[in-house]
Amino acid sequence: SLRVCKAYQNLFLLDNATFFNTNHFFGFFTILHPDGVSDMELFKSGIPARLGGRLSSVFDIKSRAPETDKFHMNGGVGPVVSKIMMDIPLIKDKAGILLGGRASYSGFVLDRIEGSRLANNDVAFYDLIFKANYQLDKKNELSTTFYYSKDRFKITSDTLLSFTDFSYSNRLLSASWKHVFSDYLKAEFQVGNSLYEYGSSYDLIPSQAFGVDFSVMESNVSASFDYYRNERLNYFFGADVKLHEVNPGTRFSIGDESLILDEQVQRERGLEFNPYVSAEYQLTEKLLLDAGLRYNIFSAFGPASVNQYAAGTPISESSIVGTESFDSNDIIKTYHGVEFRVSSRFLLNNNSSIKAAYNRTRQNHHLLINAVSIAPTDVWRLSGPFIKPQIADQISVGYFKNIFGRDFFEISGELYYKRIQNLLDFRTGAELQFNNAI
Repeated sequence: SLRVCKAYQNLFLLDNATFFNTNHFFGFFTILHPDGVSDMELFKSGIPARLGGRLSSVFDIKSRAPETDKFHMNGGVGPVVSKIMMDIPLIKDKAGILLGGRASYSGFVLDRIEGSRLANNDVAFYDLIFKANYQLDKKNELSTTFYYSKDRFKITSDTLLSFTDFSYSNRLLSASWKHVFSDYLKAEFQVGNSLYEYGSSYDLIPSQAFGVDFSVMESNVSASFDYYRNERLNYFFGADVKLHEVNPGTRFSIGDESLILDEQVQRERGLEFNPYVSAEYQLTEKLLLDAGLRYNIFSAFGPASVNQYAAGTPISESSIVGTESFDSNDIIKTYHGVEFRVSSRFLLNNNSSIKAAYNRTRQNHHLLINAVSIAPTDVWRLSGPFIKPQIADQISVGYFKNIFGRDFFEISGELYYKRIQNLLDFRTGAELQFNNAI
């Protein structure tokens, strides 16, 4: 199913922590070590009420729990990338550690090609994943996941990236407690933090040498409950709170000869609260219904200085009449709204079904981009006084068929209609980086 959307409208999660950049090596390698993944689920329609924050889809990834009965290690060496993964038991059948990583050495390989124009280029990455799991008893389980990746590249050929060093990194941390209250009620409590940073530098001409840093961070706390009413009815409810912090850009000089002036774009902060409730009802043996709602409350807050514009005139630099200052934690602007989620599945037989869904989604993270592909230098911004949340309504219906077993291979075809409000666009020639008045 092809979705016409911008890439940043898709949410990628690892154990409920957000990935802001999902590319290694210009997209040739996955962001995650495949041996560290236990389950992946893509919601491009029928998104459950517990998930939100992006308009188009959610890719929910769960890391693998470590083996706790015996030590296990596997790895591989390739022409570009090598990898290793270890399962380390701590307490037999109760606690263990998963530890793995990958690293590339393409720069070394390129330098070995005698006479090649690719020599002296640098394109490399590495990533690490750590997970600790502790099964206290039949009703309590603790787990912690840590992930870190680093990419760097320098292209010295005649391209737009000539003589420029780029690097970007992802850091994710997630901790959860799963608790069974009874045969009918279970819960998961989770805290997490995600940080995406990139930097670039130019030092070919000493008088023009400079560096640029950017970061976006998200911290979250959530509680989710699963209430099993009977064989036909399940309730799901909970809430999450997210703190967003964005550094849209810092520029600084490099070396004593540089004439570049230091510059800092105003940082942004926002707080998001998302309570939700949904129910899954098996109406008949063939028909399953899932309905719920999620309420999104987002507040942008200080410290900040916000431009004031002359009434009745276009918002532009020439119509600025003053600024309003907000102290730390002062609320600048609040947006809120309900997100309805309804989906159904009708079984035609054991291997095929028809599914229909309606989703409303809201997004408060915005990527300032005027190109088709995502570069690591694109800038994230938050909803605020002049950027409204993007809102999407989507209706879809599709046919799904399993081949060679339920969990082996699936083909599907879907029709959908989507309407988006507050989709961002920019004036021709707009300056998206180091602009305090987007």
